[in-house]
Amino acid sequence: FDVTVNGDTTFEADETFSVDVSNVTGANPGDTHAVGTITNDDDLPLSQIAQIQGAGHLSPFTGQLVRVEGVVIAEQGSNVWVQDATPDADPATSEAILVFSSSVASAVTVGDSVYVRGTVTEFRPGCFGCGPTSSAFDNLTITELAAPGTSVTVLESDAAPPAPTVIGAGGRVQ
Repeated sequence: FDVTVNGDTTFEADETFSVDVSNVTGANPGDTHAVGTITNDDDLPLSQIAQIQGAGHLSPFTGQLVRVEGVVIAEQGSNVWVQDATPDADPATSEAILVFSSSVASAVTVGDSVYVRGTVTEFRPGCFGCGPTSSAFDNLTITELAAPGTSVTVLESDAAPPAPTVIGAGGRVQ
């Protein structure tokens, strides 16, 4: 049978549902509802990392579930840094993003070409749940992909790393 979720049949995240089965042939006598989860297996459209980072300090995608493609350039603990292999030409946008997920970190190695999915968040170092009176509240945020919705697909191992950006003399000075 078809299930309508929240008034439509299109959705971006997994959703739970309850269905009246009192008139369904084969249901156990006395059963009135079946409960389950619809798992969304649709791929999100690809977003460029530079779009997610944006030209300002805070991401215009904060709170949204996104999917990016890039190359793993570093990892440490639950942190994985992914850089876009096809950067934009805007010096005001970053071409890499931090992915905070132990499940992603355990599935990749430096040099993997990947699709990564996650929710865009702004992490404020040293300020987990702190308020405006805390000295850490002034720390700048780091745009990252995190739960819910983190997943990774490894497309290729040993991918060519993106070209480095030289900072300082002979490179970017501003």
